[in-house]
Amino acid sequence: RGGAQRAGDARLALARAAMIAIVHVTCASIAEAQRIAKALLDAKLIACAAWWPVRSHFRWRGKLERAREAMLELKTLPKFVAAVSREIKKRHSYELPVITVMRVASDKAVERWVKTEVGYYLSLRGAQATKQSH
Repeated sequence: RGGAQRAGDARLALARAAMIAIVHVTCASIAEAQRIAKALLDAKLIACAAWWPVRSHFRWRGKLERAREAMLELKTLPKFVAAVSREIKKRHSYELPVITVMRVASDKAVERWVKTEVGYYLSLRGAQATKQSH
């Protein structure tokens, strides 16, 4: 099969793949990353959090800066990204936390796990019960 056919097959497979969102944000410290992660886990907005130390070089207000920070990585559903971002901004020590989001293809089992842990299925049942009672 030609390259165009294989590329088409890959696009089709990706379109059928389960999707989750990966959110990254640098934090001032590991302690801050842990605090934000716990709040998001307690709120059932994320299924998983991981953090690790990083060294950052960046421009801020016209100056070249260096910092020891913590990278916080969060796994959630695309529909929860706005709420996750709001909660990060409420709890973050930086004036401008840099929150980046990637929507990524994943295995269906991973998507089911994320949906289960964030209470996605419970929220669907609640919405259905509300519709039926009206």
